Amino acid sequence: MNRTLRWIEKVACGCRENQKEKKFFLEYKQKYSLFSKTEKKNLLLEIKRAYGKDAVVCLVSWLLLNIEINELLEDFVYFICMEHFDCYAGSMLEMQIRSKLNCSYDLLKMLHEKNAERFQEELNRNYSAVPVNQRKKNRVVIATEQIKLPKYHAPSRCVFEIAYTLQKHLGYEVLILECPSDYPLPESLWYGSRTGFCSGIQNDEERLIFSYKDVSFDIYRVFMKDKNRNSYNKMTAFVHRWKPFFVFSIGVLNPMVDLFGNMTTLAAMGLTSGYPISGGQILIRLGMHDSDKEIEYKKHLNENQTQIFLSETMPHLKEESSHSYNRQEEGLPEDKFLIAVVGNRLDLEIDEQFLHVMNTIADKLPKAAFCVIGEVDKLKKMLAGNAIEKQIYYMGYRKDLIGTYDLMDLYLNPKRVGGGFSGITALQAGIPVITLPDCDVARQVGENYIVSNYEEMIETTVRYAKDSSFYKQKIEEFQDEGNTEHAMIQYVGHLMDEISAQIEKEA
Repeated sequence: MNRTLRWIEKVACGCRENQKEKKFFLEYKQKYSLFSKTEKKNLLLEIKRAYGKDAVVCLVSWLLLNIEINELLEDFVYFICMEHFDCYAGSMLEMQIRSKLNCSYDLLKMLHEKNAERFQEELNRNYSAVPVNQRKKNRVVIATEQIKLPKYHAPSRCVFEIAYTLQKHLGYEVLILECPSDYPLPESLWYGSRTGFCSGIQNDEERLIFSYKDVSFDIYRVFMKDKNRNSYNKMTAFVHRWKPFFVFSIGVLNPMVDLFGNMTTLAAMGLTSGYPISGGQILIRLGMHDSDKEIEYKKHLNENQTQIFLSETMPHLKEESSHSYNRQEEGLPEDKFLIAVVGNRLDLEIDEQFLHVMNTIADKLPKAAFCVIGEVDKLKKMLAGNAIEKQIYYMGYRKDLIGTYDLMDLYLNPKRVGGGFSGITALQAGIPVITLPDCDVARQVGENYIVSNYEEMIETTVRYAKDSSFYKQKIEEFQDEGNTEHAMIQYVGHLMDEISAQIEKEA
C-alpha cells in the first residue's frame, strides 16, 4: 500500500471516529504537505478507487472543514461537476460549499450551472421562450428559497414587502414560488451536512393562499426533499402558461429556478451585497464593489447577462413589539451592559478574531456580557471551556427581535456579509450598532455606526459603555425617515422601471 492510501485510510478512520483533537489534524496536514505534486493531484482519484465517489465527497469535505487543506477545493468542485450526482444531491452539495467553504465565485458559478443542467435533464422538458410582446406586462412571478412568517423572518419579509407593493400599489398580479433547497444529504455523502432550508409555514400543501397585511397571495410550492419531478414540471408548465413579464428570483439558491430563464426573462437579486450566482439575464446588485473584484467578476458573466446597480437600500419598515420584556423574566442580569450578537450562522461567523474582540471587551468591561441571539447549539459546543463562556447568555432564536432588543444596550456585528435587517432593526429599537464596513449591516445602518477594524470596534464599545453622552448622541443621529411605505413604493417602482427598460431593450 502506498503512502497516499495509508494516509487516506488513517483520515477515514479519524472521520468515522469524529476525531477532533488538534494534534490529529496537524499531524495529517503535515504528512499531506510532504506529498509530491503528482500525489496531491491524484488524491481524489485514489480515494475514489479505494472507496467510491461518495467517499471522495465525504472525506474531502472533512479535510476541508477540519484540516483546512484548501488547495484541494478547486479539484473538489471539479470532481462534483464531473461525477454523476443527480440534481438534488448536486444542488445540496453546492449549498454546503457556499455556506461552509471559502470558494471563489467562478467555481461556485460553474457548479451552479452544472446543477441547472442536471435539473434540465431531470425534468426533461423544453419550453419555447415567450416573446416579450406576448407576455402579460402586469404579471410578475417572484421565486424565493423559503417562506416563513414574515414578521419573524427577514428574507420572507423582504419578499412579501416587494410582492405587496407590486400588487397593492403598482397594479401587478403576483404569483410567489417557494423552491427551498431542503433535500437532506446523508452523512455518508457530506461530513456534518447542513440539511437545508425548510418552509416555515408548516404544511406540505402544493398550493396555498397567504395573506400579508390586507393582500392575499397565491403561493406555489415544490420541496426538493420530495425529489418530485412531476411537481417541478407542473410548476414550470404553469409559469409558462401564465406568461409573466418576468420571473424575479429573490435570494434563491436552488439552481432549478434558472430554468425559468429559458421561457421568460429571469431577474435575480441576492439578499446580500455579494455577487449573485444565477443564470438570470438580469442580475440586480446591491451596492458597488471595489474595482479589482468587479473587473474579475465581470469576466465570468455570460454574454446574455446584464447588471442593474441599486445605489439606495431597500426600506425597512419598523415592526412594533407585541410584548414588553424585562431582564429578570428572561434570566438576564440587571447590572450588566448587554451586547447583542445576532445571526443564524454564528458558529461560522464568531471566529478566532471575533472571539479575541469579545474577550478583550470582557477584560476592559467587567460588567459587559454578550447575548447571543439565533441558532446557538453548535456555538455552545464550540465555546465550551473558552474564557468568554461565563459572560455569554444564549438566547436562541427569538421571534420578536425588536422586542428582545429592548433588553440590550448595544448591537455588535462580526465580520460577515449578511445581517443587514437585524442591524437596522436594532437602531429602530433604540440601541446603537457597531459594524465593520463593506457588509449588509454597514449598508443598512450608514456611516455613523461603522468602524474601520476590530481594534476600533473594541474602543468604541468601551466608549458606549462608559460615556452616556456619546451613547445618547449616537442614538439621536439615527434618522428613520427613509423607512416608510412611501419610500418602499418609490424603491420598488424604480426597480421595476429599471428591469422593464432592460427587458424592452433586449426584446
